[in-house]
Amino acid sequence: LTAWRKEARRVRNRESAAESRRRTRDRIEELEEKLSSMEQKYSAALNRIAELESSQSSSGIQSHHLSQEHLGANGTESNATKPVPAPGVTTVVSPIISPVSSPK
Repeated sequence: LTAWRKEARRVRNRESAAESRRRTRDRIEELEEKLSSMEQKYSAALNRIAELESSQSSSGIQSHHLSQEHLGANGTESNATKPVPAPGVTTVVSPIISPVSSPK
C-alpha cells in the first residue's frame, strides 16, 4: 500500500510539474508578445519625433545658438543664459522600459 501511494504521489507531482512548465511557457510567450508590441510602439514614437523635428527644422524655426555674449567669463555657458525653447516646442524624454512583474 505504501509503494502504491508513493507511486501515485510521483504521478501527481510529474503532472503538476508539467502543468507548471506549460504555464511558464505561456507566460513567457505572453510577455514576449507584449514586449514586441511595446517595441513597435516605441519605434513608431521615435519615428514620429524624428518626423516632427524634421518638419520643424524645414519650416524655418531656428534653434537658439550660443553666441559670445551668452558665454560667461570662463567661456562656459552660465545658468542665466540657457537657451529657451521656441513656443510650441515640447521636450520629449525617452521612456525606459522596465521589466513587468508577474501577478501572483
